[in-house]
Amino acid sequence: MTNKFNAKQQNLVNQFGEILKFGSTLLSSTELNFTKVRFKKQLLFLVVCASQSYSESIFKLLRSEPYFDKASEVLFRSLVETFININYIYSGRTQRNAFIFIIDSIQEQIDFAEKHRSFWNKYPKWNLTFGHIKSPSDWDQFINEKELEIQKISKRYKYKIPKQIPDIRGRAIIFDEYLKKKKKLSERKSLEKYYVLYYKFFSQIAHLNSSGLNRFFVTDSNGQQRLMTDGSPEDVERIVSITYQIYFVLLRFFAKEYKLYKKEDFVQFEKFSKDMLKN
Repeated sequence: MTNKFNAKQQNLVNQFGEILKFGSTLLSSTELNFTKVRFKKQLLFLVVCASQSYSESIFKLLRSEPYFDKASEVLFRSLVETFININYIYSGRTQRNAFIFIIDSIQEQIDFAEKHRSFWNKYPKWNLTFGHIKSPSDWDQFINEKELEIQKISKRYKYKIPKQIPDIRGRAIIFDEYLKKKKKLSERKSLEKYYVLYYKFFSQIAHLNSSGLNRFFVTDSNGQQRLMTDGSPEDVERIVSITYQIYFVLLRFFAKEYKLYKKEDFVQFEKFSKDMLKN
């Protein structure tokens, strides 16, 4: 591939690298004491750490040729989901949404265990060992432990387990409704917009349905299709721009919640973020 970054694109990639370095230093110097930190604040720390890892991976996939834009889009989709989840968790002053998020995660573990156990019973002679799980019956203890864990968390936080847990779009809508009540909802802040524009669109490449698979082909000026495993500088610019915005907002929010925020440390990143929104 012969395309190269222009000055604007190279500056964008460089700025993305700078904020990632800053974020890595900030996170590595932050100690988390789970006994002294509220539930949703614990989740915020874990979410930002995961976002750091995913954002750095996106950066490595896009900073030089070949530009693996499709692979980076899969990671970006997960980043959007994480962004929606943490905003949902912080929608309100209570720990209720954090509680629901954890319960949902534990229930997913139980669901996996039940499906694995059922599949193993279907094919008992197959090698389906999973870590310390050596037989289908071993899952029984795991499931019992997880169900007990749910009961303990429910008792500790005094919340009832909801009959229906909102999916990712439902969580985005709940956040938007939260902002609407505070009269702070805007197009720029709407998470349902993030869901519709980004999460759903990049689901095509993540699931590799027909639309996603077609992204790996381009039609040249002669009408001929050819394979395109990598992308162009324009693709890099598009992905890095929105990844930068999400990462910046997460990192700034984390710094404020953990009393680490210093305006002078963030001023250059905030200015760059605002300048991108103007263009």
